[in-house]
Amino acid sequence: MSTLGTVTITVAENAEPTEERGAAWSGVLAIEGSPTADKRLLIPGEITQRDLPVVLNVQLQTGDGHEDSFNCGRIDTIEHVPLSEMPPETVDEYRLENLPPNSIVIWGTGTFDTSEYADEAQRMLSNGAGVSLDLSRERVAMFDPETLEEIDDPDMGLEELLFGDYLQGIAGKIGGATIVTIPAFEEASIQVDGAKVLVASAYGLRYDRPFALIASAGPVKPPSGWFDDPRLRELTPLTITKDGRVFGHLADWDGCHIGFQGVCVPPFRSSSDYAYFNVGEIETVEGELVPCGKIMFSRTGAGHASDSPSVSYQEAQKHYDDSTKVGAFVRAGTDRYGTWLAGALRSDLTDLEIQHLRTHPPSGDWRSIGPSGPVELIAAFSVPIGGFPIRRSLVASADDEISMIITAPLTISPDDGARRRRRRKALLSKRLEDVFGPKNRTRAQMRKDALSLED
Repeated sequence: MSTLGTVTITVAENAEPTEERGAAWSGVLAIEGSPTADKRLLIPGEITQRDLPVVLNVQLQTGDGHEDSFNCGRIDTIEHVPLSEMPPETVDEYRLENLPPNSIVIWGTGTFDTSEYADEAQRMLSNGAGVSLDLSRERVAMFDPETLEEIDDPDMGLEELLFGDYLQGIAGKIGGATIVTIPAFEEASIQVDGAKVLVASAYGLRYDRPFALIASAGPVKPPSGWFDDPRLRELTPLTITKDGRVFGHLADWDGCHIGFQGVCVPPFRSSSDYAYFNVGEIETVEGELVPCGKIMFSRTGAGHASDSPSVSYQEAQKHYDDSTKVGAFVRAGTDRYGTWLAGALRSDLTDLEIQHLRTHPPSGDWRSIGPSGPVELIAAFSVPIGGFPIRRSLVASADDEISMIITAPLTISPDDGARRRRRRKALLSKRLEDVFGPKNRTRAQMRKDALSLED
């Protein structure tokens, strides 16, 4: 748990009532006079703003424009600072050194509120998200991409305007900003100052109460025993305890993949003791380094890596590294029921992320290792509906002990046992056929073949 220090303030006796806000922030909202990658340009000197404060939103899932955004704070001040007047340390920190020399930095400050969306916004910022202006367009013009000068040619045809290699210059009024995963300006990002704020008479004042930046989900150095075989006594869905321990089954040997109709496709088995999954290491509280893999998740729309045969297992691993986030560090293994996972939640997850992991069971990503290699587990990814869903009927008490059944008893269809026996008989027949050949032999011949194998 991270906490902040304190600063003492004095408030005048006749000050207006105060409002407690979340963390303060400051940073670059946009750049005037510098082209974006999609050939847009904020016209220098023609960007204004509505009366302050204006809203700060966060887009939790990537979409068109800033749709599906939620309010998470506000912008209290906006300044338009020429690049030449920016402090050198700020130029370095925000990577402004490659901007056109006449650029103008739109610098903002403000506060987050105390909602769950504000927590999620700060998490996104810590993972590299930026900001994008919500701008009402008041004028649009064409600019030369080389000279950055406005083009005023009344004889320019519509086709040339639409398809020429020009910049679209925009003048307008700032109505707010939105925290997004990919901002229009690479330099547009804000930083959380950390301290909570009291707002009185429209002035932001830091006040002397420490607060936590983020709640701790799991220990940074978990006990080594958490990564051992959990020795589960039955098929167990993924379970996350209050102290951040993770354990449960990824799939069961008797299960059938729900994505195939009319045929039972059982789960794969690792021939390498999950060597292609347990590729990392985590230090435990005892000082040991334990091999482990990861449960990945995404709350921004990313899914499983492509199942195309042309995608190698290395490319699939890169997809999860680049597009998803680590939710838990776990080791994979095998018991009589199926593939188990055991380990610990990542230590800096938010409550919303933990909720996501609890409600989205892990799904295994199995890939061929090389053109003719074995099929191995390379990743576990949280999905709304797993390929091998494991029914949950028990819950943990406040002390993380199984205390009672809260759902209706599981209904087992009458043919479940018969279907399972038929499947096992078919598998056994297949194995016998692999050893002895086709079934067109007498019992005496089969006994003779069996005896010859023993010799």
